[in-house]
Order: sequence, then C-alpha cells, then structure tokens
Amino acid sequence: MYISIFNICFGYRAPEVLLHSTTYNSPIDIWAVGCIMAELYTFRPLFPGKSEIDEIFKICSVIGSPEKDDWPEGYQLAAAMNFKFPNFSRTSLSVLIPNASQEAVILMEDMLQWNPIKRPTAQQSLRMLLNKESRIQFR
Repeated sequence: MYISIFNICFGYRAPEVLLHSTTYNSPIDIWAVGCIMAELYTFRPLFPGKSEIDEIFKICSVIGSPEKDDWPEGYQLAAAMNFKFPNFSRTSLSVLIPNASQEAVILMEDMLQWNPIKRPTAQQSLRMLLNKESRIQFR
C-alpha cells in the first residue's frame, strides 16, 4: 500500500520516512504513537522539526544518535542522501517528561527506537498498557 508521507507533520514522521525509505511499514505508526503519547504529557511536540534534516537533528538530540551496528539500513539511507548523523547522547524521557510513570517512559522509549524492527507492534504495546502489574498512569 502506498502512503503519502507529505501529509504527515514532521514531528510524527519516523526516521526511516525522513530518510526516504521506500520499504516502511506499520512501525512508522508505532513511532507516531510514541510521539503523540509524549505530547499528551508535555502539551508540545517532542521533536518540533521544521524540515526533514532539522527533524532528524531534533530526534538525535533526544534519543541520541543511532549506532551503525544497531540500524545499518538507516546509515545506508543517510548515505544515499549525503547525510551524516550528528553525534548526540541519549536523554532519558524521564528527564524530559517527569510527570510520566516509569512504565509510560519505558513504552515511549520502546516505541521511539531508531531501528523499526526493534519497535513493539501495536499488540505488544497494548499488552504493556493493559498489564495489571504495570498499568501506565497518566497523571
């Protein structure tokens, strides 16, 4: 199925979309949900980029730059665009979103993985949300 990426706000676009991948799938939606979940806590976008490149810089400044071993496809996509990832360290979302429960932070950090293969599926995310021992608290 073809999805028009031009109708998605920069702040919700997954890295593989920003890097012009032609083989993206449902993990782009999980990324967007992670962004929206963070925004529900903070009332502002987590990655307020103004262009594709600016958006990638914003993502790096929060979740850290990707490791080449962790996401080789991302490095291939970046190289095709003559783009080099900036060198940023990860900032825990618990620092940026202090009112989120530990369980919510873990879920958002899982959803916001560079490598789309490492993001949870919608079903896995729902299981995390509905797990009685670790119910996410929206304060």
